[in-house]
Amino acid sequence: MNATQPAWLCKFGAAFAVTLTICCATPRLIDDIPDFPLINADRPHVRILNHYFQSPTPAIALAGSSLTERLKENYFERRDIRNIGLGGGSPLTGLTVLAETTWKRPSIIAIETNIMLRGVDQELVRDFHQVDHPIIGFAPLRALLALYQTKLRAPSPAYEPRRCDTIFHVPAASRLVNNDDTAKVTLEFEDPGLDDRIRNDVATLKALVERLEAERIKVYLYELPTLSAIEQTRYVRTMRSALASSFDARRWLQLKYPAAEIRWDDAIHFDDRSAIIMACALERALNSKSVSQDQRGTSPDRNR
Repeated sequence: MNATQPAWLCKFGAAFAVTLTICCATPRLIDDIPDFPLINADRPHVRILNHYFQSPTPAIALAGSSLTERLKENYFERRDIRNIGLGGGSPLTGLTVLAETTWKRPSIIAIETNIMLRGVDQELVRDFHQVDHPIIGFAPLRALLALYQTKLRAPSPAYEPRRCDTIFHVPAASRLVNNDDTAKVTLEFEDPGLDDRIRNDVATLKALVERLEAERIKVYLYELPTLSAIEQTRYVRTMRSALASSFDARRWLQLKYPAAEIRWDDAIHFDDRSAIIMACALERALNSKSVSQDQRGTSPDRNR
């Protein structure tokens, strides 16, 4: 045997041991390195939750429906807000994923209450619960590959810190909403058969809130504005009554915004300008709560 072989093997073994140690230690020491998605699927809800778990642990998470999904993360000044609004889904699904996870847990969760009809997507919750852990091996190598994959995608929208201050210099579009869309939603929301579904969702929400707060996560509720025709429906009245019976008024975020400036693309969803306005209002309400947690007992102004 060549005399240099033992020395070479020792160097190789030492280099391999150091590399392995770095690969195992990195994900435990650094929270914001890029990584592969937990679930390899292109479904919209999976993409949103993968984005949450691939991002640094946020201070605040938003659980909502498509209304909250419209409030894009780049509309917020804070960089530690993650949005898990699920278009066509329920706020309870994202909230349940957060309740079930053992990592990437935010300090504060804000929950949109506009949609209390759809229950929990148990299949999606089960899928993420089955992979509810970081992959700790060879993180640097996976990070390099994840960065390469990120470069292949379209760039994220540019962040504009003064967007909230300058938005009113952009003229508001006229309030043109398809009357057929409004009539369809209004008719659906007058169905008495929705009452039990609303109460079931509110009961599930209450149980989840109690569970999360027992685990030292602060939870707030918020309601986004809707068209006046929808405000008067049986669904909205029943939902608000059920929520008022289950939650103290101090839990609600006070969203302060110019109601006359809000526009909708259809009967439900904000246009981009209005989404920015509402993101600013929500962020300010969250900042107010985080700064003055002891200021309680005031009835929320939900701009109804």
